[in-house]
Amino acid sequence: MKTLSNILILILLLGIISPSTSSIYISAHIPIYLDTDTYKYMQNNVITSLCEELELEPQNYSIIRFSPDEKKVTIDHRMGYNFSEKIRDAIVRTPLWMHRALAYQFKHMDNPEVYADLILKSDKRFTDEIAFSIAYSPLKEIPSVEVLEENVEKLYELDKYIQYADVIDFDNHDGNYGSTIKYNILANKSIETRILPSETYYWYIVHPKLLGESAEKIYNSSWRSYLFYHNDIGYPLLKEKIRDIPFLWDEKSYIQYANRIWRECIKEHPTAVEAVSYWIGKTIPFQARGDRPNQPNIIAHEHNGWCGEIQRLAIAALRTVLVPSIGVCNIAEDHVWRAFYDEGWHQNDNWWTDSGGAVDIPMVYAKGWGKHMSSVYTWRGDSIISDVTPTYIPSDDRVKIVFNVKDLGLNPRDGILITSLVKGILDTTWYKNKAKEIIENIWDKIPNILNGRILEKLNETIMRKIEEIPESIKFPLISIWNYTDVNGRCIFNLGKSHEYIFLVQNPDNFIPLSIRFLSKPENKTFNITIPSLSRQYKGNKISTPSGNYDFNISLQTKGFQFQRNLKTMEIGRRECNGKVEWFIVDEKNLERFKNGKPFDYIKHGISYREEINFNGDRENWYIIFYNPNQYTHLLVDIDATMKGDVDESYVNIIKPVPDLFDKPIFNVGDLIDIRGIASHNTTLIVDDKNIILPSGQWEYIWNTSRMKPGEYIIKATSEDAIDSRTVILIDRNPPIINIEKPDLYQITDDPSLTIRGETWDESDVKYTEISIDNLKQRTSLENWTINFNLDNIKPGIHFIEITAVDISDNFYNKSIPIVINDTDNNWKPYINNVSYTPLKPDNKSIIVVYANVTGDKLYPVKKVLIHWIYNSTERIEEMERYADNPPQSRHQEDPLRNQSNKPIYGYELGVFKTGETIEYWIEAWDYAMNKIASDKQIITVQ
Repeated sequence: MKTLSNILILILLLGIISPSTSSIYISAHIPIYLDTDTYKYMQNNVITSLCEELELEPQNYSIIRFSPDEKKVTIDHRMGYNFSEKIRDAIVRTPLWMHRALAYQFKHMDNPEVYADLILKSDKRFTDEIAFSIAYSPLKEIPSVEVLEENVEKLYELDKYIQYADVIDFDNHDGNYGSTIKYNILANKSIETRILPSETYYWYIVHPKLLGESAEKIYNSSWRSYLFYHNDIGYPLLKEKIRDIPFLWDEKSYIQYANRIWRECIKEHPTAVEAVSYWIGKTIPFQARGDRPNQPNIIAHEHNGWCGEIQRLAIAALRTVLVPSIGVCNIAEDHVWRAFYDEGWHQNDNWWTDSGGAVDIPMVYAKGWGKHMSSVYTWRGDSIISDVTPTYIPSDDRVKIVFNVKDLGLNPRDGILITSLVKGILDTTWYKNKAKEIIENIWDKIPNILNGRILEKLNETIMRKIEEIPESIKFPLISIWNYTDVNGRCIFNLGKSHEYIFLVQNPDNFIPLSIRFLSKPENKTFNITIPSLSRQYKGNKISTPSGNYDFNISLQTKGFQFQRNLKTMEIGRRECNGKVEWFIVDEKNLERFKNGKPFDYIKHGISYREEINFNGDRENWYIIFYNPNQYTHLLVDIDATMKGDVDESYVNIIKPVPDLFDKPIFNVGDLIDIRGIASHNTTLIVDDKNIILPSGQWEYIWNTSRMKPGEYIIKATSEDAIDSRTVILIDRNPPIINIEKPDLYQITDDPSLTIRGETWDESDVKYTEISIDNLKQRTSLENWTINFNLDNIKPGIHFIEITAVDISDNFYNKSIPIVINDTDNNWKPYINNVSYTPLKPDNKSIIVVYANVTGDKLYPVKKVLIHWIYNSTERIEEMERYADNPPQSRHQEDPLRNQSNKPIYGYELGVFKTGETIEYWIEAWDYAMNKIASDKQIITVQ
């Protein structure tokens, strides 16, 4: 033993053994693996097993076959997808956990190739966010490619301005990768860093849809970009307000006072939640009027609104600054707000006209306002709603209503729509504006020759009648809706102070199947039978056979339904519980089942979770998994094993298994988990390499980095037994470029420029091309250094363009700006004007300093700083570009529409006491770091 140890030490010192893989390579290139964490050995009488997830559409089935003769467990009937190679590759490039949802969306698209192209060309950092936004948008209602691209690019771009949160990526190279944020919280005077659940990140930070509005670019900009970078003069800039905030939240519940002063409220609550709330109050300080838009960009530009506008703008603003947020709706009683997430959801609201708000006080409406609400629900990006009434209505003031729905065969009916109606307040503003718009369109189409006084009078009368309609009326409104689950069950939590009507409806055409009334709210259960029959398989139980083989199946089921939102008619995907029906039959009765004839079975059940055991002899046995539901899709996790004492040799490859396609498909660079079971020692052949593995259950991790794309056969032999599996490797990931030198906007006046960097690819790099202006060089090296002579390059800002191409012709472009200095001339920026508003500030005024700064023709402005002295303390802050990104004229509904809205540098000093003075001056730099300063000025508060 000591001699063997010495030999191993000698081999290690000679570098023949790799500590990272713990494998010894002998002359035949057959590694003997010592790492028991990677290669597991367990002696038992398991012959084979199968571990897969089955997808079952409603009223469909799948079959698992146990074959003792072949010593195999296989799936003989499964659901599959028939996509083009491009769409297939796009799905495989995304995280494994979203493949099924993405495939279903692709299956129902009118233009799937466009979105496949987007996924395939995207930076891998962005792929998961883009794919999620496609997969989990309302069915067939996917934002444009341009919106999806800008949404995720701006998310990562804005991350660098935010102190309290960072986007983090994770990748185990097993096909599952993703992103989330880590963020800082002030918890009882101590700083805690927390990790947001990835699901919350994707739904409530990434998702471009908020509350059923179309996700589109308004003012040629996504809401994530517009709200962060743009403000109108006289209103705050979100970028300026959020850049120095250290915490997402401080775990405090509080009421916010009206007309908050920035320094005071941020000193008390130095959080993103408070900063965004302040920004909302100052951005929408006026009551709603006019067109009542539902797009965040328009709301921010019009500067007026009630709770609906405030809610939409707040959700978008919070997501913009990496705070997860969701809409909360009490539509029937005419109020909406939002919630933010930190280890649970927390209420958050702004009152109208900058009159205050609330943070994490969910009972403020029921107890503080005395508001009698019927129901409260949240609204997800795919238009799925969720009942959160118990969070906002005390238990003493609400009732629980249960519906149990069955068909004529007394089978539970899933997916039945139940709508709760209540007499509520209908806001007619939108309907009035829409009616006027329709009338105006009709009027415009009437030929002038017919447009006489009679029609004019008719038009005036109609318009007057529309105007006479009250702004709000009492009307039977939808309070909330829900769908029955696989047990035919549906639950409502409702406020006690209302009478209710319940419509039991067909979800396809909304035809009422039954109606129920609740005039005196109390806890109640309604048992409903609807006039329909569902397809049910009926069999005859026979005795369970005995034999030398033990068969075991562990199953666990989950489900999802496609549910329609009654406000938008959009269809979203709701995860729910599932139940699968199963039968164990022999071959003869399997055929009878397939042909719809009466059949015999030895075991049967309808299960959410089940452990099934039976014995048998050498004939084939089958387990049929049937989805008896009408609207619920099922995902069934199966772990099936076959045990027995056999004399013959056997070997079975258990993993990898197909995902959505006929063969397992992976990306080059993935770590492929290969598992199997054998009667004797096994030789596993992977990529022409032989790996010796023990008998029993074994595992091998195949690192596919540097492999070429194509089909590969994994082969296992044990004595005279052979098994094989074909896998496909695709290469759709472009190379990665890291630039070490020069730095961003590096200034140089040297005639020689050195560019140093690295290009890396999971397969192999074909070449990297580096260029500046008309100078260009190529290299095939992974680590490269390129020198350019700049004698013929003029001073100014120039871009180094780098393109990397791999052996599969995937390519990636990267650009870095540099500044070539002009040593022969004196350039500098210009401070054209410095001012502040208001001209005569008092102790209620928000003082804002403006600087009109421009660059020269060669070098634009890089940064503008304001130095200001208050209470003998000098502060230095960067001024931001106001009324820019994009520049635009004011909206006609803006109360400040008669004031200038031209782009200018600005900084909000805040509110000061009477008699206080502020001394300030401006400094500006261009990209060549030429500097200029203004004269000092003094502001005196009256």
